[in-house]
Amino acid sequence: MWIGCVACRSRSWCNSGRIASCNTVSIRRIDAPAEAASPAVARVLTNLQASVAALPPHGRIWVGYSGGPDSTALLHALHQLVPEQLHAVHIHHGLRPEADDWVRHCSAFATRYGIPWHCERVQVSRGGAGLEGDARRARYAACQRLLSPGDVLGVAHHADDQAETILFRLLRGGGTQGVVGMRRLRALDANGQTWLWRPFLDLSRDSLRAYCQAQDLPYVRDPTNCEGDNTRARLRQLLPALESIVPGAAAALRAHAEQLDAHQELQTVDIAPVRNARLRDGALDVRGVLAWSGARRHALLRSYFQCLGMTPPGPRWLAHCDAELLGAAEDAKARLQLHGDSVLRFDQALWVLPALEAVPADWHRAWHEAEALTLPGAAGVLQRTPRCPPVVEVRFVAPGERVRFSPKERTQRLKHLFQRHRIPPWQRQRTPVISASGTLLQVGDWPVRKTSEGEPAAYVRWLRKGWHRRPGDPR
Repeated sequence: MWIGCVACRSRSWCNSGRIASCNTVSIRRIDAPAEAASPAVARVLTNLQASVAALPPHGRIWVGYSGGPDSTALLHALHQLVPEQLHAVHIHHGLRPEADDWVRHCSAFATRYGIPWHCERVQVSRGGAGLEGDARRARYAACQRLLSPGDVLGVAHHADDQAETILFRLLRGGGTQGVVGMRRLRALDANGQTWLWRPFLDLSRDSLRAYCQAQDLPYVRDPTNCEGDNTRARLRQLLPALESIVPGAAAALRAHAEQLDAHQELQTVDIAPVRNARLRDGALDVRGVLAWSGARRHALLRSYFQCLGMTPPGPRWLAHCDAELLGAAEDAKARLQLHGDSVLRFDQALWVLPALEAVPADWHRAWHEAEALTLPGAAGVLQRTPRCPPVVEVRFVAPGERVRFSPKERTQRLKHLFQRHRIPPWQRQRTPVISASGTLLQVGDWPVRKTSEGEPAAYVRWLRKGWHRRPGDPR
């Protein structure tokens, strides 16, 4: 059985079930649920205990707490089992007039049980994935910023949510790889140091509400879950009718997805090494793939998008990709839309870009603060180095701009420099230019050499994040 250390948050396996110890404090055994007041409570606690025991070694457990019945059941039940590790996070989207009331409710509930809690306010940027998808992306991004290596984010998706997901993906037509359900545990980052955890996938919505009722737990109701006009809400309303026609329909959908998931695992074993060998910083090398069989090529593409945390596309989209991206000329500047993102081909590779803010025309800034400078237009962040003057001017590359990197060199167009170094177009227009007192110091990552004596270090560090999708990015 798993036993957890209260002080250092480590966990280890104990075959005897006896109390173990570490260098700091004794390790408290995670006992089986006590005599439950009702079968509903026993069912939830037993299921959750087994799910906690199956977690990899971890630190804090964060619960995505909306205040609704499902997340309320998860937060309360975990508080019975692992109170020392537990934290709650509530995301304030500002999309409903009741949002402030929900914050007050969540704060009161967490305070009542002594659970550390955080409220994160986010602005939902419309990126083309629909309001529900854009809100989910903002929610996970905000949660991931709170997590430290080893932390787990628990969310209360349950068996009915799983059935809805499978039915939605089945009707959308994503092929066998696109009909898999939500995973119980998956890495949230590229290094596998934080985890997204869904412990309730074996429990129904009714069982979680029965738990709340048996424990007399207050919760809020979000009308958009049942009354919204999005596709998922409509499917949620149809599932009870489907169950009345075909009893056990939801369970059959989940079983079907599990079989497809097992089949996909077998395919992944074959295609994953090929995909990994072709991945570089989130881009997929597609040289020569048109000579492959369609089945193998499409398996590679599905595996690639899944690696980025995206739902794999269906056969129609893949056919468009063959013709319009993989078969296009290198300079065709072709792109396709997929789940609100843009898929582009550049430098014989596929890149996936979210909706990016436009670069402001004629933007410039006198930068004298010690703090890092966040550039507009999703152009990244600048950090000073010890070499940087106290005051510098920052702007973006101008069209047709020329620069001389050394007195011994001729001036050259930055366009040619970008082409020579295979810089993607979306990076070129977001490349910062750094100068001081009218003297050019740095262009992007390239310091300008004013003498012939050696290579000077950079004046600023340019951190570029969020331009294109990478494995482990939140979705």
